[in-house]
Amino acid sequence: MLELRKLTVGPYEMNCYLVLHPETSTGILIDPGDEAERILDWIAPTKITRILLTHGHPDHVGALVAVSDALHAPISLHAADAQRFELKSDDFLEDGDVLAVGEDGLQVIDRLMAQIPDMLAPGGRALLEIGADQAVAAQAIAIKSMPDSKVKILRDLTDRNRLLVIDRGD
Repeated sequence: MLELRKLTVGPYEMNCYLVLHPETSTGILIDPGDEAERILDWIAPTKITRILLTHGHPDHVGALVAVSDALHAPISLHAADAQRFELKSDDFLEDGDVLAVGEDGLQVIDRLMAQIPDMLAPGGRALLEIGADQAVAAQAIAIKSMPDSKVKILRDLTDRNRLLVIDRGD
């Protein structure tokens, strides 16, 4: 069973995540936004098998170079973000990709969406930051996972799709 751990870093209080397979002490580090030394101390002694970036905004990648230099783990993100923000990537993620963590895996978007109905109380709201090119796929998966909910996409200040909003009915 995978564990999800969260560390809030930087002046924007961005969440950095560790998806941990406790039996093998391996994991995926998600969005090393700031405070590289603090992140490295927090994940020790976990063997990081991949660094995953949800997107390329500076608050999500501020500690990327220092953390990736220390860990020597491959970096994955969407090709559009790698190009737009001029970020190094060892491979590019697409909707439906599965990332191995120990004997388990993490499926991009679908896996998270499948858990939302169990975690979201009636009348509750889920906000998920998405890559600009993921809006149609993320919205379709959310509607399929929660057909009685209102699902919409909000744009960021650069007018790109950035936030998936799911309002659960009562």
